[in-house]
Amino acid sequence: MPDQSSPAIAILTIGNELLDGRVRDTNASTLADLLRARGFVIESIATVNDDARAIKDALSFLFSRTTCVLVSGGLGPTSDDLTRDAVAEFFGVPLQRDPNVAAHLERFFAARKRTMNATNLRQADFPLGAEVLPNAQGTAPGFTLCRASHNQRIFCLPGVPHELLHMCTAEVLPLLSKYFQSLTPQVTGMLKIFGRTESDVAAAIERIVLPERLHVGYRASFPEVHLTFVSPCGDSESVHAALNEARAAIGSEYVFTEDPEESIEALLVKQLKATGHTLTCAESCTGGMIAGRITSVAGASEVFHGSIVSYQNQVKVDQLGVSASILDRHGAVSAECAEAMARGALDKFLATYALAVTGIAGPSGGSVEKPVGTFYVALATNDSCQAFRYFFMGSRGRIRTYAATTALDVIRRALAGHPLRNGTPS
Repeated sequence: MPDQSSPAIAILTIGNELLDGRVRDTNASTLADLLRARGFVIESIATVNDDARAIKDALSFLFSRTTCVLVSGGLGPTSDDLTRDAVAEFFGVPLQRDPNVAAHLERFFAARKRTMNATNLRQADFPLGAEVLPNAQGTAPGFTLCRASHNQRIFCLPGVPHELLHMCTAEVLPLLSKYFQSLTPQVTGMLKIFGRTESDVAAAIERIVLPERLHVGYRASFPEVHLTFVSPCGDSESVHAALNEARAAIGSEYVFTEDPEESIEALLVKQLKATGHTLTCAESCTGGMIAGRITSVAGASEVFHGSIVSYQNQVKVDQLGVSASILDRHGAVSAECAEAMARGALDKFLATYALAVTGIAGPSGGSVEKPVGTFYVALATNDSCQAFRYFFMGSRGRIRTYAATTALDVIRRALAGHPLRNGTPS
């Protein structure tokens, strides 16, 4: 039988690297997403250093607000991995070595012909009464512990993101369903948007009427905007209707997917496969970023022929056939150069589409006529070639990222039959 009605859940992530900026804390958002999708409410999220007192103080605070806490990090073999010690002290129990976990660790290292240090056996120590949660992806198991007298339960998981994701899905979520009464899973819908700002999207959504219990969320995930609709009561029809209304209000051509896990490059590879087209690229200011993003998608080799990074003008001339007269008269950052680069790539790689990007990423090199942040994207086929001028103000890295995403979006729009109007046609 379940321990109690389902509680709000607190999340505690542990690690000096999370607080000093070395590592971005993705574990908290991963856990929150998984829990919310199954109907649990996230009460609090906290992050502390690798310090036993800090961990115990955080647990005291979080358990004052809820009866269930999920902890990430501090389960490794080193001296700064203090989660198991702090939890044992907080719950008032000693640590105890689990012989089965110790034997598993010995087999793990022996199978890889590696010597196991004595410190690795720390990973076999658990607070007395804890239930071990196996880690199929690494050496550090997790554990869950219940203090019935205080009506408290804790789940401790390793901080390695892929290990945490697997263990939460395979171990923690089934146990939450076992220990606590189930809730109606909330329904979430998402639109991923490129080409409109967060404020533009918010203004568009304010013009439509949404059900009262539908929660709306906005997230700027540069250079995209992610719009979410959440129904806490599991009303999928309301979420579906809201997604359709939002698409119409925002402009359907700006929405590239409803799949939270799908990137614009993954969608593009899927589009190319579905339409039987192939793609090649010629890149200047983006320096291979477009090709890198496309080839990060499994199966891209079926539709992506190759790319030339023509950073210097002479490479544009020698490898892509851009004429010296175009460079002399119009410059490397021009519609004429972008179109010549796209045609050259199309001829060289014999694809059905070619993308070309050339621009000024800065911080120097701009002019009054072509300030830093100006870039051109050209799209060529055997029958046509057109370049569009864009401008984005920001740092060098953000300009390059925005230019690469814009190029991907240009061909996405072309394949979907949407107008290429988020730039200035040249």
